[in-house]
Amino acid sequence: MSTKEYLTESSRDLFAAALKAEYVRADRYQKALECAQDARVEEGWRRSLEAAGSRIAALTRALDWDCPTERALTTGQDDENADCLVAAMDLALSNGDLRAAEAIAHECVVLAELQVAQAWERIRMATEESRGRSGPISRSGRRTVQNRFRCMT
Repeated sequence: MSTKEYLTESSRDLFAAALKAEYVRADRYQKALECAQDARVEEGWRRSLEAAGSRIAALTRALDWDCPTERALTTGQDDENADCLVAAMDLALSNGDLRAAEAIAHECVVLAELQVAQAWERIRMATEESRGRSGPISRSGRRTVQNRFRCMT
C-alpha cells in the first residue's frame, strides 16, 4: 500500500506545502550560489541545495505523485518577500556589488529554511493531533508515514 493511501486530503495538502517549500528552498539556494563570495559559504549552500533535491525526490517518490511540481506549486502562499530578495540579489549582481549580493543571499536562504521548517512543523503537529483518533493521517497509516518521513523532519 502506498503512503498516499494513508493520507487524508488535509494531510496531502500539508505534504504538498512541504514539497513546495523544498522547491522554493532549492530555487533560493541555486540563486544564492550565484552570489557566493566565500568558499565555505558556497560549499554549505551547495550541500543545502543537494539536501533540498534529495527531499524533493523522496517526497515525490513516497507520495507517488505523478506531477508533484504542479501540485506543489499550486498549494500554499506565494512569498513576495523572498521574491523581493531575489530581485535585490539580481540588482546587486548587475551593479557589481558582490558583497551586497551575498548578504542578501544569506537573508534569502534563511527565509527559505524557515519556510521549510514551518511546513514540516505543521506536518508534525498534524501527526501529534491525530494520535488516538482519526485525524489528518489515519491511525493505521500514522506509523508508516512517520517512518517514511522521519529522515526529513
